[in-house]
Amino acid sequence: MSQERNLYSVIVSNNEFTNTDFVETSTGSFQNTAITLRGFSSTSGAVEVFNNNLTDYRIGIHAINLNNLKIGGYDINNNNPVPNYICFNVNNGTNLTNPHTGIWLQIVIMRL
Repeated sequence: MSQERNLYSVIVSNNEFTNTDFVETSTGSFQNTAITLRGFSSTSGAVEVFNNNLTDYRIGIHAINLNNLKIGGYDINNNNPVPNYICFNVNNGTNLTNPHTGIWLQIVIMRL
């Protein structure tokens, strides 16, 4: 569940996404993503993504146009790591038609 700190910051944590029975029916580079985050301007606020379990998505975390992004983190009390766990159950991978990506970071530069 996403929690907003304020209008310009977002925390995505403590989620469980499981997609084990998904059947791929489309093609292209962007489909079957667990978490997608998008900044709509170059002044986007802080975005934190940590302590999520993602299973059997082609793309675990996709982020585009975010300039203050933290993926993974540490708990406040004990300074212990709280990463994201991304698991692919693809056997040996020979039957995959598209690449699988744990984390895909993307920046789009627009010129006028």
